[in-house]
Amino acid sequence: MVHPRRAAPLATLTAAVALAAAASAAWSSLLGASAFVAGPRAAQRSAQEVASFEQRSPNVARSFFGSEPPPKPKKEEFTGFLGAVNAVDQYTKVGSKSLKGPLAGIPWITVIFFVALALFINYAFVEGGKA
Repeated sequence: MVHPRRAAPLATLTAAVALAAAASAAWSSLLGASAFVAGPRAAQRSAQEVASFEQRSPNVARSFFGSEPPPKPKKEEFTGFLGAVNAVDQYTKVGSKSLKGPLAGIPWITVIFFVALALFINYAFVEGGKA
């Protein structure tokens, strides 16, 4: 009775990874290291393009002495489901500073994580003790 080899899938995976590494090394040697570091378009820029790029004026409105500052853009107020999505988005970008009210300084992601972890551990001990 012949037993199939267990190492065949592992050997196949190892050979595939080695082939991918060899293909990557060959591809990078054909393109050169400058394409990896600087990007493909950096080598193609001419001196005129570089000069025009450096001479562009900034698109930022500046106020001078005695002039009125530029108006601030209005932020959209979302309600309902979009309001909840916007609140989560602001919380991920700014943190608990984005919240208003007496519970603004509480790190809610951490609190929710630890409550869920405690509930899971409690569930695991209770259900594990029944078996």
